[in-house]
Amino acid sequence: MVLPMFDGRIVLPIVNFAFIYFGWVMASLLGYVMFQHHDAFGFDAVPGSELPDGAPVDRRTPAQIAAQRTDAEVAQLITDGDLAAALGTAYEAQRTADSNDLAAQRRYHRVLALMPEKKDTMLDHARRFIPLLMRRDLASEALKVFKACKERDKAFALDDPAMVIAMARAEWRNGDAHATLALLSGFDKRFRGNEAIPQAYELAARALVQGLGRSDMAQPILTTMEARYPDSEQTQEVRWLLRPAAPPAQTA
Repeated sequence: MVLPMFDGRIVLPIVNFAFIYFGWVMASLLGYVMFQHHDAFGFDAVPGSELPDGAPVDRRTPAQIAAQRTDAEVAQLITDGDLAAALGTAYEAQRTADSNDLAAQRRYHRVLALMPEKKDTMLDHARRFIPLLMRRDLASEALKVFKACKERDKAFALDDPAMVIAMARAEWRNGDAHATLALLSGFDKRFRGNEAIPQAYELAARALVQGLGRSDMAQPILTTMEARYPDSEQTQEVRWLLRPAAPPAQTA
């Protein structure tokens, strides 16, 4: 009954998100219910997971219980097609939560991502959400959020040079030289005089040489580094990357 109210281009993403999100919430709640009633299901709880009288221990913190309830509420609102109410609930939860509350920030981002008309809000929130993910060593998720923002606005960028370097390194560890270079593009102009510029140059040169086999494109980077940062560790590293190839061994 709800689907005809939506544009066909956004129905599928909404349905997919609702299915995945609601399914995850239900799976979490199902696991908890099975734990609480494990005797009726015919299996034993993990030793030490019950109270002295045999009642299972709820090891969730109050914050975890509240977060799961909010997840279930938001998921139900999305399933019902009430995105405005889902957004309001998710917004209020993250507004009143600690700024480092990952569950609240993730929930808010996911609802925003379902609403094209909230693009600016999503991008603004992502500039805080992405650094939070990186601080929690969730680089893969941070990169997904970043790419989702780039799809909404090609000009989307982070304002923290250290964060840009960290994400570029994550892309390089993933083996994606093109994505690494895309993140570093124009770094020296955006962050003029920043101490991280040699690191950006070195990583870009490495992506070109080792990732794409384009030593010719890395040579101008070395020229710039030797002029601006002749004694830096990064310049020495790029110089080594671009060292002349050893001549082939002479046959007798």
